[in-house]
Amino acid sequence: MNLQKSKVVFLVLLVALACGSSGVSQAMEPPQDWFVHDFGSTAVFVQLITDGETTLLMDGLLRFAYPVGFQIQYYTRTAPVTITSQDGFVQVQSGSDADYGYDEFWLFQDIQNHLFALREFSRLPLKFSGTEVVAERLAKRYIIADDPQFVLWFDQETGLPFLIRQGKKTLVTIAAYDLKDGQITSVELELSLAKENARLTLAPDQGGWVPTRLEIAEPPGYVGIDFSHWTFASEWVDSPLPRLARLSELNDLFLEEFEAKNWQGALAVTQEMLTLAPQFWQVYLYQAFAYEGVDNFLGVIENYQQVLMRQPDNHLAL
Repeated sequence: MNLQKSKVVFLVLLVALACGSSGVSQAMEPPQDWFVHDFGSTAVFVQLITDGETTLLMDGLLRFAYPVGFQIQYYTRTAPVTITSQDGFVQVQSGSDADYGYDEFWLFQDIQNHLFALREFSRLPLKFSGTEVVAERLAKRYIIADDPQFVLWFDQETGLPFLIRQGKKTLVTIAAYDLKDGQITSVELELSLAKENARLTLAPDQGGWVPTRLEIAEPPGYVGIDFSHWTFASEWVDSPLPRLARLSELNDLFLEEFEAKNWQGALAVTQEMLTLAPQFWQVYLYQAFAYEGVDNFLGVIENYQQVLMRQPDNHLAL
């Protein structure tokens, strides 16, 4: 082989190696985060469809702070309603009335169980294991680092999960997609991530992908949630969530103080709770119980009266 030919072969090898290593490097990268937003809002229109009959469940504005903060605002015939939840501690504001407590509001649970759960797959510790064709498209295959039976295929172009299997169970599968000028404009995914199966439709928006519809099985029918007018932000300005988080902490602290029969400590906790939420009527019950512990029966009566002003039929205060 002459010197000139050797140089050409050498350059070809260098180019091949450079391209090959770049392709491997790109393939080895984790899948892109297709829903990167931690704070946002969207209009929601929710219906129950059963045997051809449609029932309106909700028409309002949903806000979220990933992963456990939510708020929904909607109107009823009698008053506007705002339901806010921070990690399961809920405030329900109806007109001028407010109630507090631990509850799992169904809409927030649906968002967590399906949308947020699907998002989490892109953030798992994944190991690249090859490229395959899924639904006539190239997809990168990954396995979970500590569970090789957990296999995920992400569409190479969009980064969306097209197929996810855990052992013999299929958790996510591509149901359909639309193409326009060679680009995907809509994707439908079948989800088996919760007790109820679901179907999620995604569309590109603001440089990423957003849900446009979520259908959740509700035998003999299903619940349909339409999403529109998504907006995103880097933070939730004037968020009510820190106040709810503190109320939840104080609620647990009161129970600890009460269990320990530390009556003065329990009363101090209730005072802080009422400062944060004067309409939290259960706290007046807490105060009545604590005052009973220190034999302050005037305090007991005054707080039971506060309860009855808000809950006239409360059997504990009668």
